Amino acid sequence: MVLIGLYSFALFLSASLLFSIQPMVGKWTLPWFGGAPAVWNTCLLFFQSVLLFGYGYAHLSCRWLNVRVQLVLHLVLMAIAFLMLPISLSVSGDVTQSPVYSLLKLLTLSIGLPVFLISSTGSLLQRWFAETSHQSARDPYFLYAASNLGSLAALLAYPLIIESTLRLQMQGKMWAWGYGLLVVLIGICAIHLWMNRSNFTENTAAKTGSTTELDGDERQLTWTLRVRWILLAFVPSSWMMGVTTYATTDLTPVPLLWVIPLVLYLLTFIVAFARRTEWIGGLMVRMLPIGVVLLVVSQLSDDTWFRLGLHLAVFVVGALMCHGELAKSRPMTSHLTEFYWWISAGGACGGLLNALIAPLVFTWPVEYALTVGVCCGLLPNLWSEWPERRKLLAGALVFVVAVALILREINPSLTMTLAIGTIVGFILLLGCYARNTTLGFAVIATLVLGLASVEPPVPGEVLYTGRSFFGVHRVVKNSNANFHQLVHGQTIHGLQSRKPGRECTPTAYYAQTGPLGEVFERLGKDRTDRVGVIGLGAGTVACYASSNREITFYEIDPIVAKIASTPEYFSYLSACGDNRCEIVLGDGRQEILAANDGAYDLLVLDAFSSDAIPMHLLTLEAMQVYLNKTSENGVIAFHVSNQYLNLPPVIAAAADQLDLICYMRQEFDEELSAVDNELLKAGSTYVIVGRNRESLAPILNSKDRNNRWTYLRGDARLLWTDDFSNLMDTLRW
Repeated sequence: MVLIGLYSFALFLSASLLFSIQPMVGKWTLPWFGGAPAVWNTCLLFFQSVLLFGYGYAHLSCRWLNVRVQLVLHLVLMAIAFLMLPISLSVSGDVTQSPVYSLLKLLTLSIGLPVFLISSTGSLLQRWFAETSHQSARDPYFLYAASNLGSLAALLAYPLIIESTLRLQMQGKMWAWGYGLLVVLIGICAIHLWMNRSNFTENTAAKTGSTTELDGDERQLTWTLRVRWILLAFVPSSWMMGVTTYATTDLTPVPLLWVIPLVLYLLTFIVAFARRTEWIGGLMVRMLPIGVVLLVVSQLSDDTWFRLGLHLAVFVVGALMCHGELAKSRPMTSHLTEFYWWISAGGACGGLLNALIAPLVFTWPVEYALTVGVCCGLLPNLWSEWPERRKLLAGALVFVVAVALILREINPSLTMTLAIGTIVGFILLLGCYARNTTLGFAVIATLVLGLASVEPPVPGEVLYTGRSFFGVHRVVKNSNANFHQLVHGQTIHGLQSRKPGRECTPTAYYAQTGPLGEVFERLGKDRTDRVGVIGLGAGTVACYASSNREITFYEIDPIVAKIASTPEYFSYLSACGDNRCEIVLGDGRQEILAANDGAYDLLVLDAFSSDAIPMHLLTLEAMQVYLNKTSENGVIAFHVSNQYLNLPPVIAAAADQLDLICYMRQEFDEELSAVDNELLKAGSTYVIVGRNRESLAPILNSKDRNNRWTYLRGDARLLWTDDFSNLMDTLRW
């Protein structure tokens, strides 16, 4: 038990280090790369790729080198990597032209070697354990569950404990100490194996890893089996990233929601590779077709939380099925490192598809549907073994539940194409299920689920769909009310009335009677003749441009810039901007550094990642940048409308640190009049910051009785810096 405990703790620690460094470097790079979801996906792709190379190194070293040489080589390399710690990321040069490649290059040069060595530890330690005379050495794959348990512990500990208590610099130091402890643990394992090597079995090729699948020691690995391993690892990896994107954009942009699919992904690995859990994979095989049918029908529902729960549940079923099949087909220990290498290859392919290939190849996010279809195609032909009575009963149950869902939760906002396609697909899926046609079931599931990704998440006619590193953007025409919307998932980032005479009327969060309109009106043209706006959206702020007011927009996403500059979609810039608007492509915080100090009288922060302003735009260092770029009486306005995060106190804390004053005005949709609704106004929350009260006097000293600007007092506990931020403190519980 002591030996198992030693190896288990070493694997637990190595996986914890690997997973804790991911959010740490993600936060470290946000101030330079922006776009949080895209940064997280790219970081995940980097770690999956390094994991692939790490497993490849472990496999080749076990194949070409004897155990003692492996021990010396690995310990020497880990000692060299330790000299590179603690972690320090240095960003320089242009990172906006190709953020994916720039970020991957930065991570490779900064943390590539230690992460590479840690990633190889899992398979190496299991292979070394197989060299011992321990009774469990014949099947060391249960240690893989301990490794994934460490990943899960780090994933949960980071947002709940580490992020809220430690600054990034201290996190880097603690990570270095953990790495040093790992080197010590691996050294102890190496010494034990070195001293007792002569007592152990030299040839472990006869040790079988699975008594259920491999009954002989001469069974050869076929390429069919290797390809199946890749696909079985590819599906959960891609599905996890796909359901994360779908949940956080198309369903609901809840903060930290991305953690849930990753937690479930790791749990399925733990369950599948634990001892005495072989029966679970077979159960999931039978449940997956039913789950996919319900997933298809759920597209007719407008209950966001029901759909979210169902998508996550079916993802768990599919991941458990794939990981269960992997555990079931695990080879002899002589092929252990190769097995893990093929698994890592599949996982890396999943990350490559979702983070890199799909945004370049697919206009719509259809990779989610493709992954579900591939999973259905991997179904073993086991559901045909059910007795006909049980099969009919299961089919009847699905039919009753689906019909009840259609009748009770029909969504009136659905397009006719999606509604008809879903119902027809549902009938065809039931037919394939009854006839046991696996291929047909997979193809139809892909087509019907893919249809939902093509259709807009809001009612209307799609005029344009564009996809970039930062997500999918649609221009949707609402024919009834005669307006265009810029939509990212379920979040509307701007709209324009197409009624004659109203094209240059600011709408939504920028209405003339709203907080931002009040800022422009009360400060007057003389106080706002030079305006900078971080975040373009549909370009609505261009309505406030005039012959003596210039507006410079900073936009990181070229797709958004293209949409706002196309008059057929939005004519704010062309028709309302009076040729006084300029677009600067790049991350706003970085690009604004090129402006002269005091260049702007008014600076508007209106950048959003899904439904929230990016974290790196609210830090103390960011506030100092904005302060330098505004004039002596300049005003900084933050658009912080959000139903999940309470961000005004964060801004107030940064303002207080810099001896600035801070006021907020909040307007709710319920307060809007019929005239406001006719003008397409939306409730919004803005925070304004100035050097002193005199700079904000025109806004605060108005004789208007409806003046609802309230003073915000700073709280140092809520101060965000580039080195520290805690999202948990801002959640609206």
